[in-house]
Amino acid sequence: MIVPLQKEYERLMKFLRSIGYQEKGNGLVHSEDPNFLYQFWTGNRVFTTELLDSPLDPGKNIRIKKWKHIYLGALNLQDVIITNKPRS
Repeated sequence: MIVPLQKEYERLMKFLRSIGYQEKGNGLVHSEDPNFLYQFWTGNRVFTTELLDSPLDPGKNIRIKKWKHIYLGALNLQDVIITNKPRS
């Protein structure tokens, strides 16, 4: 997952650790689901790939759901291809 704003990323990491998530490898795991690794990045970077535009820019994400204080979106298909191609 990408959390584009550094301040929000730090806030999320603090919250996840407070509810039991622990660092493992390049991500976080929870004791109730130790086989699933949750990975988070901040800014425009996914793994070692830097996106040309912010995922917050209009048209650069696909809206999944918006709550009062949280917006959940997915990368647009072009950025999904860009972030996965170098790793294949």
